[in-house]
Amino acid sequence: MQEEPIKHILIAGGGTAGWLSAAYLNKALGSKVKITLVASEEIGRIGVGEATIPTIRNTMNFLGFKEEEWMPQCNATYKMALRFVNWKHAPGTVKNDAYYHPFSHERETISHVFDAPFFPFIGEGISSSYLWHKNKIAGDPTSYVHKTHIESHLCDKNLSPRVINGKPQVTSYAYHFDASKLAHYLSMKSIERGVRFIDDKIVGVDLHENGFIKSIRTENSGTLEADFFIDCTGMAALLIGKGLKTPFEDFASSLFMNSAVAVHRKNNAEEGGIPPYSNITAISAGWTWDIPLFDRNGTGYVYSDQFTNPNDAEKELRDLMGENCADYTAKHLKFRVGKHKDVWSKNCLAIGLSGSFLEPLESTSIFFSEFQLGLFLNHFPNKSCSPSVSRHFNSIFNDKFEEVRDFLIMHYVLSNREDTPFWKAVMHETKIPDSLREKLDFFKQQMPSMNGLKLGIFPPKSYTCILDGMGHIPDHAYPLMENLNLERAEQEQREFEKLRDEIVAQQPDHYTWLKQMYAGVMQE
Repeated sequence: MQEEPIKHILIAGGGTAGWLSAAYLNKALGSKVKITLVASEEIGRIGVGEATIPTIRNTMNFLGFKEEEWMPQCNATYKMALRFVNWKHAPGTVKNDAYYHPFSHERETISHVFDAPFFPFIGEGISSSYLWHKNKIAGDPTSYVHKTHIESHLCDKNLSPRVINGKPQVTSYAYHFDASKLAHYLSMKSIERGVRFIDDKIVGVDLHENGFIKSIRTENSGTLEADFFIDCTGMAALLIGKGLKTPFEDFASSLFMNSAVAVHRKNNAEEGGIPPYSNITAISAGWTWDIPLFDRNGTGYVYSDQFTNPNDAEKELRDLMGENCADYTAKHLKFRVGKHKDVWSKNCLAIGLSGSFLEPLESTSIFFSEFQLGLFLNHFPNKSCSPSVSRHFNSIFNDKFEEVRDFLIMHYVLSNREDTPFWKAVMHETKIPDSLREKLDFFKQQMPSMNGLKLGIFPPKSYTCILDGMGHIPDHAYPLMENLNLERAEQEQREFEKLRDEIVAQQPDHYTWLKQMYAGVMQE
């Protein structure tokens, strides 16, 4: 007997996750599946997550949104990296205690090092990190990111990643944007394309006898039924949590953050330009973000309430950011770090904060919404929602989520800071998952590479950036390097450096480029 297809998907909740889901599913499924979004404009949007990773470019391209159209409406800027400040040592103890974690278009391997055919386990090349590491031990002081990444040099000079003169794109980038404005833009486009919007407050969830969601109840629009439900109600988790009672798995023993305070900051782009990176600064009970938008900066302090309180956290943030924050009101937030055991349960998928949340240290919050939407389309069910399909989805999602969790924990446990109670707790009380401990043990012996690390959201070069930035690289080179003729590899490195210098010399100022885009006179 043929299964009955899904004809109606109801999205509960707006914000970036809700409206991104609406735009994405509408684009992918067309008019054959009705998309309804229910959200209360009175509730508003959190609008804190203003940074992304490069996957967002593919998503915006899929949705058919050109940078020249959407970026000016969202005060968006380009982002090529995160810059970590004071993560390795206590403030004031070491000069220039900062490093980049850039996105990268660079090749992971330097090819044609092996002339003999008897290295099938390694393929045609070695990791660029191995060559850099060998030279580092021999006395080259250049950091990994400056030796192998174009993006770090562009960041040093506040240059744009966009290529001019019609040359091939050899830089990688994502975006900073005002999340509330992006949600508004997505809502307008989604409604134009046929998504039905109901402005109302959700007050309850009704279930079928088999435990599936039958409908949601609203304050003014009555009962709304659908075949499948997307929960984008944020931390309230009205469907996946309160409706379906799906258990929540807490990661608080490994990641201590559970609070944040956010405030806007004036910028002076005409004089100081706009950095094409996010500044991430470690302070007494956590870390701050400083994200440059076109007309202002978005700043905030992510902290653990075991070590400070909202009033002190806000004062510490304002003291750090200076008088340019004085005219803005701060927003205080509470959150939990972890995920529901199953983000897809029965006929409900929780996307965004309703299903899972990891602190925004590496700008992965919006990525997980993108990832879930693509994964959902590759697991698109019939109305019966076979448990085997949702189990497979949840297994893949859980692996990715735990990979990012481990990557975030790594930033903390590699620190040498013990100057505050928080950082002492990080050093001595963080529960390190076995999966991360195994990686860290490996990294004491060899640099990350495609040959020694499972590929995931963060490629091996991302791990190398953190390890080098935090001063945790092996004290000996990869043993095989002593048995290789590296002339070709060194030549390719020199060719890369020549290309890098040419690109850096031709790239326009980031703010100048954006100003032209915003004025509609940009030329490539």
